[in-house]
Amino acid sequence: MVRLAGEAASLDEGDAGLKRLLRSQHVVVEPGHDALAAIQQRGRIRVAIEPAFIGLSFRTTPGEPLRGLDADYARAFGQWLGVEVEFVEQSWEQCLSALDFGLRVGEPPADLMWSALPALPAFEGVAFSRPYSVSPLILARRCGETHIRSLADLQGRVLGCGNDPLVLETLAQLGVRWSANQRQAGGRIELANLVVFSDQSRIHDALAEGVVDAFVVERPIYHWAATSRQSPWYGKIEVLPEHVGEQLWCYSVGVAACPENATLLAKVDAFIMQFQGSKRCREIEQAWQGESFSGTVPALPDDVTGAAALAVRSF
Repeated sequence: MVRLAGEAASLDEGDAGLKRLLRSQHVVVEPGHDALAAIQQRGRIRVAIEPAFIGLSFRTTPGEPLRGLDADYARAFGQWLGVEVEFVEQSWEQCLSALDFGLRVGEPPADLMWSALPALPAFEGVAFSRPYSVSPLILARRCGETHIRSLADLQGRVLGCGNDPLVLETLAQLGVRWSANQRQAGGRIELANLVVFSDQSRIHDALAEGVVDAFVVERPIYHWAATSRQSPWYGKIEVLPEHVGEQLWCYSVGVAACPENATLLAKVDAFIMQFQGSKRCREIEQAWQGESFSGTVPALPDDVTGAAALAVRSF
């Protein structure tokens, strides 16, 4: 095919225009782009976070800064990195999408998701840091209902939980049965009903108001709500001391699984390794789940993309 000089110039101009358009929508077009270098140059990191996750990232008064375990960890990372933290507040599901694109025209994507994210292969297109916090599954009841001491006391009662497949799997392994799995072998505790909540804003009221008789959830999500005098549920709900099962729930930081994020994710891992066991880390854990499990943080699962695997993609 023969291309005239004028046609070649027109195509070059078109390519330049396309690149300008892509840059205006925050799409990376330069080979070798490094997200960490860009963050350090602008002095700000954008962190996707759920703003209504009690105990993890929430407000008690409109307009106040976010508080909670995840909010504190993200700020500690920003301070360690020497940049300002800008929280990109979205529902938990939208936080995952925010890693790839802005949710409004002209908005850049988030650099990180720091919001109770488990490292699971089901989250395609996401690369994960090593876990920064772990917590047990707990059982909560209304204050004074001492007849509920463990899962065994829920025979014929209504149990609530979050919309987490791992929680449902754990309950089933412990012999809890409800309408969806009542024919599964090994049942020991027959519930009247299991109510699964996707709306995080309802999971404390549901117990306090008697919609459910007990609630199974990760410890940080109920600890502050049950123990802080600032909590609207103080004196209404309480966390039982015995853990539900032996599994610990792990939270990781997520980035879009793109080569330009390889050094950023490695930097998050470096922070986590240095921060765990520090005085500030223990303070955060103590404040938001009553004790620290940082000495039991496991390695990242082999079936998900971590910093090492993402670094390979960058070459």
